[in-house]
Amino acid sequence: MAGYFEKPLREKVDLSNEQMFKEVFVGYFAPLCVFAQKYVGNFHDEDVVSAVFSNMYQKKMVFDSKDDFVFYLYRSVKNKCLDTLKSDNRMVNRNQVYSEELEHEDFFNDIVENEVLAETYREIQSLPEYNKRIIELSYFEGFSNQEIADELQLSLQTVKNYKRNAVASLRTALVRKAILSLLLFIGIYLFKMDF
Repeated sequence: MAGYFEKPLREKVDLSNEQMFKEVFVGYFAPLCVFAQKYVGNFHDEDVVSAVFSNMYQKKMVFDSKDDFVFYLYRSVKNKCLDTLKSDNRMVNRNQVYSEELEHEDFFNDIVENEVLAETYREIQSLPEYNKRIIELSYFEGFSNQEIADELQLSLQTVKNYKRNAVASLRTALVRKAILSLLLFIGIYLFKMDF
């Protein structure tokens, strides 16, 4: 996916810019839903994430860097999860367990895990159309290579070639980005923890 995610890590994030808001929404909505599901389940995850984005959009928020934006985003989703758990009477028994989990040190690990998921999702979206569709059908929808060939009206060997090329492309892109991103993310987290 071109656009915001190809920009330097320190670039300002201006959510009053409609195009930038759309790009960060598309890039972060699905991974944040997975993040929220760990705490509020499938029933509220999209509502939580939508509410956070809606709030940021209404306030036309501006962040000095992508780092600040990412920390604010995850912290907001976490806090909205807590608010949702507290206000939902159907989850009273689960409230204490999830609240303790949210406050635990695993929060940072959850952010890192979801950032890897988000980056993988963004890289899949940037693949050529057939490669992207084959990866989605294979890994997200569980289709076999033959089922993909039938669905897309391609030969089995063509599907295998597209799939092999897509996986190689993803592996190269993710390894290249992962090392630098993880080091920067950890450094920023540790810096913020000192304050």
